[in-house]
Formats: sequence, C-alpha cells, structure tokens
Amino acid sequence: MTGPYVPDPIPVAARGLAVFPLPAGGKAPAPRGWAQDATADTGRIRANWPPAANIGVGCWRSGVVVLDLDVPGSGHRTRVRGADSLAAACAARGEPWPDTFTVGTPSGGSHLYFTAPAGVVIGSTSGGTTPLGEGVDTRGPGRGGRGGYVVGPGSLVDGRAYEVTRDAAIAPLPDWISAVLALPVDPDPINLALIGAMAGVGRAAVANWRRRHPDFPAPTGGTDTSPTFELAAVRAWLTAYHLPGGNTEVATD
Repeated sequence: MTGPYVPDPIPVAARGLAVFPLPAGGKAPAPRGWAQDATADTGRIRANWPPAANIGVGCWRSGVVVLDLDVPGSGHRTRVRGADSLAAACAARGEPWPDTFTVGTPSGGSHLYFTAPAGVVIGSTSGGTTPLGEGVDTRGPGRGGRGGYVVGPGSLVDGRAYEVTRDAAIAPLPDWISAVLALPVDPDPINLALIGAMAGVGRAAVANWRRRHPDFPAPTGGTDTSPTFELAAVRAWLTAYHLPGGNTEVATD
C-alpha cells in the first residue's frame, strides 16, 4: 500500500534548479533568506528538507528566467490566456514558440523555464501585464541576489499538482525575449561606506549586516575587500528591514 503523495525536490534539483522549501500545500510565504539558501545540492536537500514541504525554485541561484503564462480567473488579473499573448508576440516577430522545459500549474497556466542570458538583467513582474502581453508574468534572477521564485514541479496546492508538461532541456532565453524584458544596467554602484552614510551607521556596521543577514544583496562589482553593490537592491533591503536610507517606492523582484 502506498502512502500519501509527498512533493519530491530531488528530481527538480537534478535538473540543475536551486530549490528551497515552501509551506506544505502553499505557495507563500517564502522563508527569510530563501534567495541565498536555494540549492541544487541533493545532499543538503536530503539532510534539511522539511516533511511534505512544497518546492520553491529560486531564479537567481538557478540562473533561470521563467515565463508565467496565466489564465483568466483563479485570482489572476488577466482577461486573456497568457499563452495566447505569447503566441501573438511570437507571430508578430516571425519567431517560433519557444521549445523548453514547461510545467503546468493547477489553475491551467504554464511555467516556461529558460537559462538566463549572461550580462543582461531580467527581473520579475506581476499583475498580468508585461511587454510580452497580457497574462504573461515573469520571474528572473534580478539584481544583486534579489530575484524571484516560482513553485516547482511536484508541488501541491489545493490538492492539485504542478506537473511537467514538456520534459525538455531548459533552453536559453531567446534573444528577442531577452531584448524585450531586459532591465537597464544600474549606473550607481555603491560601496560599504556609502551604504553606511545612507543608513546613518558606520562601514563596520554594514559589514556586520552582510555577515549576519544572508539576504543582504550580493556584490555586483568591486573586489573582495572593497565590494560594490547595486543601489536599488540596497535600498530595497534597507526598506525591508525598516532602516534609514530605504525607499518604500523601490519594488523588489
């Protein structure tokens, strides 16, 4: 006699996707530090995975961009099928439908996985409207380790599973989609001293934040002893911790 179904993160990690646990039966909330803690190390996963947890896939650690094709209803803010919008965007540019690893969602939508392009920043969007058309959301690596996540295959929500519908290799993000979704390069890298000045603390205090908080933005440049950081990511982090120097209008990925 077989027992109840339990989501298994190991096949997901075997695809090279970095995973982290989500609440059993749910999509949120993600645990603090999930972006940095996500891993494809099966030994670590087996040792630390909570029983029956759903599977989150972190886009930054995985190096992937996911197109989330929604459907009307089920709480989605779209009047049309995201798949129809993407098909229209492909047709308008004379491009084929992108063939890649695809997961069907319980609501009837799809997650299309792609490897993220080097040197291009792809962020995350919600609300059912992106440059690719209505009903298409995105999840990407973002900047400075503050990317988005998706619920991975094998997870259960309301008793229904996220299932692989196209068992293919994860394809590179097509150049034309990358061009549509690319975010501008941040022109304002800042160092530890400037972060301290923003927050009203010294450089040593900022260095201590980096050691104590795994979700502190990852360096985007500089050196090991004098790293630099993306300004928007730092402001978003300061905002999340209700510290001076934050900006409540900065949207995190």
